[in-house]
Amino acid sequence: MVASNPPSGGPERLDRSIGLGRVLFQSIAAMGPGASVALGLGLIILYATKAAPLAMLLGAVAALCIATAIGQLATRIPSAGGFYSYAATTFGTAFGFLVGWLYAILYLLLAALSSLNFSIIGRDFCTTYLHFTPPSWLLGVIVVLAALLATWRGVKASTGVTMVLGIAEVAILLLVSVLLVIHAGAANSLSVFSPANASGGGSGLRSLFLGVVFALAAVSAFDAAVPMAEEARNPRRTVPRAVVLSALLIGVFYVLATYTAVVAWGPDKLSGYLESPNPWREMAHQLGGFFSFLVVLALLNSVIAGTQAGFNGTTRMFYAMSRTGMFPRALGRLHPKYHSPYIAGIVTTVLTLAGMAITSVLFDGAFGGFIFFLTVSSIVFIALYIVMAVTCGVFFLGKRRAELNPWLHLVVPLLGVLVLVPALYYSVKDLTSPASWAVPTVVVWFFLGVVVLITLRARGADLSVGLRGMSDASEDDLVADPPA
Repeated sequence: MVASNPPSGGPERLDRSIGLGRVLFQSIAAMGPGASVALGLGLIILYATKAAPLAMLLGAVAALCIATAIGQLATRIPSAGGFYSYAATTFGTAFGFLVGWLYAILYLLLAALSSLNFSIIGRDFCTTYLHFTPPSWLLGVIVVLAALLATWRGVKASTGVTMVLGIAEVAILLLVSVLLVIHAGAANSLSVFSPANASGGGSGLRSLFLGVVFALAAVSAFDAAVPMAEEARNPRRTVPRAVVLSALLIGVFYVLATYTAVVAWGPDKLSGYLESPNPWREMAHQLGGFFSFLVVLALLNSVIAGTQAGFNGTTRMFYAMSRTGMFPRALGRLHPKYHSPYIAGIVTTVLTLAGMAITSVLFDGAFGGFIFFLTVSSIVFIALYIVMAVTCGVFFLGKRRAELNPWLHLVVPLLGVLVLVPALYYSVKDLTSPASWAVPTVVVWFFLGVVVLITLRARGADLSVGLRGMSDASEDDLVADPPA
């Protein structure tokens, strides 16, 4: 076990003190089940129409396959560096650097995306129930500063927020979903799982996979537990379990929620679902005003928890990657009392607020910024999940050949890739603004990472130092790139 208080002169360490429950709900909160159900299902229904439950099922199965691959890597390389550490250990630090460069922005995007969601949903809540309309930007600032405070106070405080809010939102929406399915009566049918019913984005396979793209966007971030590896007790067991359990449990929940949306609204009336500003509040109103109020509370819980999960992941990534020289060393500084990466928290706050402000101005408000961030994160998540599936196979075929399990390490990741590859293709095809800005943004960020990598190597930076410091993998596994 890593001590919370290192010996004098030793490296600063995070506080290893949280168990499976808190680590699990870090992933669940990052997945944002409430916000995904309220805002994300409409995008799946738009393309897959009546077959939206099938699109979600395919996305959930692919996510579970990739979660299994990531979980297998996490059992051998428990590290706050996450995908960076896995790729660097398997393919060398140069490749790992570029993976880490892409991975580093994901949770920052999650924080900004969830904060924008809070400004939208919170404003609607205040208008509807409190009878006043605050400015959206003020609500965004409030939720970001609250996330900074919890992050500053340490891992127990920040993961306590995600755990309590995560339980509340899932419990509320699960109850409402079951009641709505019962209320739907004769409208219930397994025909919604037939690909023949997908026709919103064209015909057949294209429409179905356009739905799968947004299904994957909803179910992504199950890996958010990975950056908590250096604060989890028994990380070789805790983190893999959290990753797989979050993908499984929330995947099943999303399939139920998508099925509920189609049958409760009416398979032949889905255009009304797409036009509604808050379809779940409307559906819950069929059960009574109290239930519609509960749904709104679940949505608020979701975006607050998502913002906190984004802060947790971003600050741990900044902390881990500062040790490689990839980011400034100051980001690895820990608070003397709370053992939290508080400098990284301050930087995350500034970047989140800046991202929210810039995208809101460029894309005509908070919703345009939300669509932009959602598209960028979807593209990066899908691409990195494909990389992690390949990494799992290569790692166990090479460095851990004696431990190779063909089913777990080769077949299961391949099944995930078979869904992810067409989903990635459709996620970058024929986009309209503001989503169309996502591809050039990802390309520019990637090539900026290439420039940074070349600069660091030209200066003789040893990127393997941080890798060795953050991982419990064996010294034989942690092989740096040969000198250029």
